[in-house]
Amino acid sequence: MSQDNTTVEIIQAQELAKDILDGKSSSFMIIDVRDVDHKGESIVGSRNVPYFNKDKASNLLKEIVFANQSRQVKIDTVIFHCFYCTIRGPAAAKLFADTINDAAGTSTDSESSLLKVKYLEGGWAKWKQLYAKKPANLIVKVNKD
Repeated sequence: MSQDNTTVEIIQAQELAKDILDGKSSSFMIIDVRDVDHKGESIVGSRNVPYFNKDKASNLLKEIVFANQSRQVKIDTVIFHCFYCTIRGPAAAKLFADTINDAAGTSTDSESSLLKVKYLEGGWAKWKQLYAKKPANLIVKVNKD
């Protein structure tokens, strides 16, 4: 039986940018759930996982738990975003939080229950609006095949 311990929070673009620029990015993971609209650019350090579903959520949780067992600086927060963060980003964050809650009482419980789950308010659109013309290295070019 799962306990709903993990909830979804919102993170502002300015807070995330400050954390990246302050060198804290090793303690969080940014998951970009854009699919066909993921073109050309991304938030620095983010990972594109389009069509985020329960299997991908479960695999991501296992990956983080495994990685945290061998790291000095542990991933403690997973941040999701899509283009505007009105549907896909928040839905992916909720699905991931549910996956963590479902893991309660399993072998991943002790590591996973400590994870925070957030989504980026305003998504990629707000991020690009704020940082596209700033030399802060917060946006990277990506090649899409």
